[in-house]
Amino acid sequence: MKQFAIFNIIILSLLASGCNSTKNKIGAAAVSDLEGSFTVTESEETTSKAETITFTLSPKKKTIKGTTGCNSFFGRFEIDVYAINFLEIAASERYCSEPIMDAERLFLNALRQTGSYAIKNGTLLLYSKTDRSVVLKAVKDQNTEVN
Repeated sequence: MKQFAIFNIIILSLLASGCNSTKNKIGAAAVSDLEGSFTVTESEETTSKAETITFTLSPKKKTIKGTTGCNSFFGRFEIDVYAINFLEIAASERYCSEPIMDAERLFLNALRQTGSYAIKNGTLLLYSKTDRSVVLKAVKDQNTEVN
């Protein structure tokens, strides 16, 4: 009976470590897809002026930085497999025309509301923390390097 219990413990340990290893591999692949520069194509209810918003994600440093077409912004993010949370997002405070300022406000709010992400057909999708609706879409710029 004691040998049976030890055998079960060994099997359960192997299963648990195998699942964790798979999670780490999936997480590593997903994180590498996040590295680079992106151009926003859609943010919440609007697509107007969204093309002027660009940002760079650096998973190794856990930082985000970019420009809204008017102001620059920066912050940090935490990631766990497909969960992502943007923290301490700050932006410069230059005034621009209303359409650009509206797009900027919606974009920064979308980052603050984000709880998870997916990458589908080369498009980064950020999902709401509350209802999993898409709050932002962005395409990865080709040939970008993050320092």
